[in-house]
Amino acid sequence: MIQTLSTSKEIKEFLGAEPLQAASLRVTMACNLRCQQCYALAGKRLENELSLNEIKKLIDDLKEMGAIRIFFTGGEPFARPDMTEILEYTDKNGFAIYISTNGTLVTPAIIKRLKKLKHLRTFQISIDGLGNTHDLIRGIKGTFERATNTIKLATKELKNTKVAIISTLMKSNYTEMEKILELAIQLGVDTFGIVTLYPVKRSPEANDITTLQKHKLFNRLGEIYKKKKTNLKIGLLIPPALIPTSLKEIEYGCGYVCSFPSLLGIHANGDVAPCDGLLNYKKFILGNIREKSLKEIWDHPTMQDLRAIKPTDIKGVCKKCKYLSFCMGGCRARSYLNYGNFISSNSICESFYKVGCFPKESLQAYPK
Repeated sequence: MIQTLSTSKEIKEFLGAEPLQAASLRVTMACNLRCQQCYALAGKRLENELSLNEIKKLIDDLKEMGAIRIFFTGGEPFARPDMTEILEYTDKNGFAIYISTNGTLVTPAIIKRLKKLKHLRTFQISIDGLGNTHDLIRGIKGTFERATNTIKLATKELKNTKVAIISTLMKSNYTEMEKILELAIQLGVDTFGIVTLYPVKRSPEANDITTLQKHKLFNRLGEIYKKKKTNLKIGLLIPPALIPTSLKEIEYGCGYVCSFPSLLGIHANGDVAPCDGLLNYKKFILGNIREKSLKEIWDHPTMQDLRAIKPTDIKGVCKKCKYLSFCMGGCRARSYLNYGNFISSNSICESFYKVGCFPKESLQAYPK
């Protein structure tokens, strides 16, 4: 029987080195919206953004290093006139493609070209509320209608691609999450995902909802979803330990576990960090692809240190959790931003644990 190497650990044991599996690329910092929760702080196009040829060279280098997935973000990816050409080149090279867009600049002509891609895995559009709520969060009136029109077109045309709605949970929209779930079902998307707020200048922690509100909402969504007769997958992009029992009993699209530290975050200007979440912090810029090879950056001492972190190194409630070896404590960038190091527990799980909401069934019988 032929066995495939499917995990980072198995590939490392076979090759003798940690593999680069994925890259997240901010193709531009230009964006036509001013979203409250944007941790990339996008808006204006940078003067020194990577050219089309430079991005093609980057894709070649990623392929040579063995990467298999590329996540295209921004800014707004489709603010680049050559975005479809970038995607077509990526597709030609066999990468699994994931796109995150606000949906307002996607035309029928663009969808027609996307339809021809063989490896477009996920087409993700952000919806953060109904009507006026979405428009208020996104900073421009009319964005809700334009985004939902794109979703309708995508679900109709992109038959071999998962079309997803993603929502960022915050004070201004958490009461509408149930309605967004209903909208996702109505529009016929494949996945409805919810992410928690990433604290940045535009959206500080004051805009976040309380731990108890999150606990109540997650369980409520689980109950509602379980009653629905739908093929839609709900993806609470939270640590697996916090997924409500009502969702664990059925098939759901968690999508939480990150490729870190087997990925790189690449900025529109060519700067490279351990992940997209650390691109805004100069101390984590490991180099620039215009000045160093991707291989040199991948072998940077910081990357080696991060790859050396083991599940047993993670502190706090994570040490007591039976999902630790699976999720590695969740987003390590969040851990650093909250606690100043990469081995602290997941801040969301820690807050649930402190208020007594951490699921007992997620704890190990005999914590180490």
